[in-house]
Amino acid sequence: MRRATSASVVAGDQYLDLISRRSTCRPDDDTLLRRERNRRLPFPARRLRRASLFYDRNKTMPRFTIETTYRMPYYRHAVYDAATPEEACRLAIEDDDWSCELPDHECAGPTYVTGIWKGGGAAYEGKNILVPSQFDETIQRKADHFTELLDQLAFVARPMGVSVVDFERWLPRAMAAVEKARAIMEERRDPEQDQLST
Repeated sequence: MRRATSASVVAGDQYLDLISRRSTCRPDDDTLLRRERNRRLPFPARRLRRASLFYDRNKTMPRFTIETTYRMPYYRHAVYDAATPEEACRLAIEDDDWSCELPDHECAGPTYVTGIWKGGGAAYEGKNILVPSQFDETIQRKADHFTELLDQLAFVARPMGVSVVDFERWLPRAMAAVEKARAIMEERRDPEQDQLST
């Protein structure tokens, strides 16, 4: 029994010594830098990067020319003499003098795609490709869809109500409009484009 106990103590000491060695062992700087770069990449990018290591170098990927845009608001400070705040606002809107304008970099809009052409350097010259709707400007998608949502709401918001037949005709269109609105809010592709791609 004493031999077993002493052997277990020695084994325990060796295990603690091994753990302490591992804790003090640090990877080199190149390894740390590589880990940091991979950690900052999103998971799909990391997976694509690993897959690219096995990509056949003899094959060439298709090339596309992409036009991207973002909106930069400008502002100005001007003084107007007016009887009411509403009149002052109207004078400011009608004022065409923007010589004192300044860019508002903090409120720049998100980047969105405004053009796709197949080939390199093919902007406005190559074959124009339809931009997937999820890459359009989100605020413009909301504005374009507002009329459709208003029409669907106005159809049932009538004093006399709707008949069963009219309701059955209206419901699929309303559900489609709601689904498209959700896709816009979630910055997904429009449902009709999903149906065309399948």
